[in-house]
Amino acid sequence: MLASETSGNNGSLQDMIINATDISEVMMKTYESIVTSKSALEGYRAFLLDLLEQKQAVYFHCFAGKDRTGFAAALLLRLAGASDEEIMKDYLKTNIARKEVNQEIINSLKEKLTEDQIEGLQIALTVDKNYLFHAREIMNENFGSFEVYLS
Repeated sequence: MLASETSGNNGSLQDMIINATDISEVMMKTYESIVTSKSALEGYRAFLLDLLEQKQAVYFHCFAGKDRTGFAAALLLRLAGASDEEIMKDYLKTNIARKEVNQEIINSLKEKLTEDQIEGLQIALTVDKNYLFHAREIMNENFGSFEVYLS
């Protein structure tokens, strides 16, 4: 997912650190790309079609398991009939589940980063309800509805 991005906004840890000075804007652009980029559209399509073929439980993830994976989980929950409130509650659990690992990442990089970069990285390693709201807005703006996005 996001492999076709040429803006340097491919969701990698390196990009998070480089863009740490304005991380909130970077995260909003990342979620726009998650909804509209060619690689994301192709990737989520392949992912959903592959799930239809599975006859067993499936484990899916990305680097941090929060943005690309969080959006995939939101898609699946929506397909299963979950409400927007249930989807958001599940999405925000990521911050609890990743708290310890995020701190380990930050601790391993502390000596190499400025305070601003550390602060930006802390933001980049967590999810925010505004990211998922923004993805839904972008989906509606570009596709009109969730159903049209799926098709």
